[in-house]
Order: sequence, then C-alpha cells, then structure tokens
Amino acid sequence: MKTLLCCLALAAGPLLARAQTGPPAPPTETWEERFFKSPEAVLPILHQAAISHSAGIEKLELAKQVASEDIRLARKKILNTLALTSSYSYGTLPYFATNGSTERIQQLNAFSLSARAQYTVGLNMAVPFEQLANRRATVHKQELILQQAVAERAVGETEIRRQVILLYQELALAHANLQHHQNAVQSASISKKLADSKFRNGEMQVDEQMAATELHGKALLAQAEARNKYQTAMLLLEDFLGTSLHVLMTGR
Repeated sequence: MKTLLCCLALAAGPLLARAQTGPPAPPTETWEERFFKSPEAVLPILHQAAISHSAGIEKLELAKQVASEDIRLARKKILNTLALTSSYSYGTLPYFATNGSTERIQQLNAFSLSARAQYTVGLNMAVPFEQLANRRATVHKQELILQQAVAERAVGETEIRRQVILLYQELALAHANLQHHQNAVQSASISKKLADSKFRNGEMQVDEQMAATELHGKALLAQAEARNKYQTAMLLLEDFLGTSLHVLMTGR
C-alpha cells in the first residue's frame, strides 16, 4: 500500500508543479518586429516625433502666436485714444495762477478772497473717424492672417507625415531586402560546405567547387550592400525624427 502511494505521489508531482507554474510565457516580441509588423500603430508615433522636431513647424507655430497677439492688439487699439490729464493751480478765486500768469475771470476783488489750491483731473478721448470706421475691417484682417497661419501649419504637418511615410516605406523595403540576402547567404554557405565536402571526397570537380565558392562570395557582397542600404535608410529616418528608433519605440 505504501509503495502504491509513493508511486502515485511521484507521478503526480510533475503534474502539480506544471499546474502551479502554468503554461510557459510566449516569447517577447522585439521592438524591431513590432516596428515593421504594425505600421498602423507605429506611424502615428513617428508623425508626432517628426512634428515635434521640425523647425519649420516651430516657425509656423510662432507665426500663429504672433497673429493671435495682433488680433488682441487690434481690438484694444481704440484705447490708445484715451488720455488722462491733470493740473494743479494755486491762488485766489476767481484769480488762479496759470503758467506763471493770472487770468481775469470775473470782476471781483481778489484780495478779499482767500488763496486756495485746486486740482483738476480729466479723461480725454479723441478718435479719428477713419480709425473708428476701419476698426472692424482691421480686426477681421488680423483674424484672416491667423487663419492663414493655422492653415500653413496644417499644410506643414501634412507634408511631414508624407515624408515620414516615404522614409518608413524605404526602411521597411531595405529591411526586407536585407532579410532576403541573409537567407541567400545561409543557402550559399550550406551549398559551399557541401561542395567543399564533395570536393575533398573526390565527388566534385574543381570548377563546380569554385562556382559554389563564387556564389557564396557574391551572396556575402549582396548582403553587405543590403545592410548598408538598411542602415542608411534608418539613419535618414532617425535624423528626420530627431531621435533613435530604439529610444522612440522602447521609451528608454
């Protein structure tokens, strides 16, 4: 009985351990695989990075802010016609000193009145008729300039998105081309090893062995050229984005 229980325990041990640990986790997908397999998720990230890095877009944004400020100034320009005036005088009524002189206002005995100070404050407003008539047109003109700045920024962003798509497609094509030549190198390497083995065993002529070696060399050269094109395409895209793809895709 004890022997039977021990056998059952030994048999159930691996099953319990497997149930506790669960199924193995799927392999983690690298950022390069996500980058080329999911363009619909990658392109918005690339667009935002390119727009944030673009000096042209920054210039258009500044023009938009200037146009918005011009609208605010145009609406408040009428306040420039307001003027606050003040004056101070001292003397006897109805005689008051004015610029070092006296002005006779009424036929009264000034010496019978006490001297006193007088302050005057006033608000003056003089608006040219032309400015008043054209105020609405001036404000509307500035609003149109702002709309033009907004439209120019939208055009700039569209052009950047188009450039990002072209650079992404070139990089994806270069990546596929590199993978093709890497597979070709593997096939040529296997053929060369087989040819070398057959040549050593006397099963293949020299010209056939040399042809396999030449094919392998051409495959290596084509792979190097494909890798160079891939690296160039990646550098061009990273320069346009202002950051490396690894940092952009991994957030590091």
